[in-house]
Amino acid sequence: IAFLHGSSRYRSLVERFHGYCAALNDAGMPLDPALIQPYLSKGLPTKGFHEMKALLESGTQFDAVFCVSDRTAFGALQALQEAGLRVPDDVAVVGFDNVAQSSHTTPPLTTVNVPKRAMGEIAVHRLFEIRDGQVFDLPVKHMLPTSLVVRSSA
Repeated sequence: IAFLHGSSRYRSLVERFHGYCAALNDAGMPLDPALIQPYLSKGLPTKGFHEMKALLESGTQFDAVFCVSDRTAFGALQALQEAGLRVPDDVAVVGFDNVAQSSHTTPPLTTVNVPKRAMGEIAVHRLFEIRDGQVFDLPVKHMLPTSLVVRSSA
């Protein structure tokens, strides 16, 4: 299972990579550095496309890829299609975020759903606490459950 990275300046994307590593470990699978494709799309409009092309050109064998975001998966799908590979027959693709466009790709993207509404509610509640003068010495971390949305890409 390959992994397409995103920018390391976003903590959530780094945490997704750590989740990939932990999932491999939990499944008893080795972490193969050749399957980890660094972020290449800085300043480019199509995230994931250049990363997937580089991974394909490396000759590394893989039959599935976890993309750090749905937008990265969109570019990966395009690169796989241009390479003549079939999703999910040749390579399964999974994204992360469940953005609206994910159900409209070809094939529809399997993705991890993030509870965006709950995240927004927590953020607004936190702003009200700060506005009302509540002081917090430490950052607060909320863990919200995610869920897998199974579609046709995996």
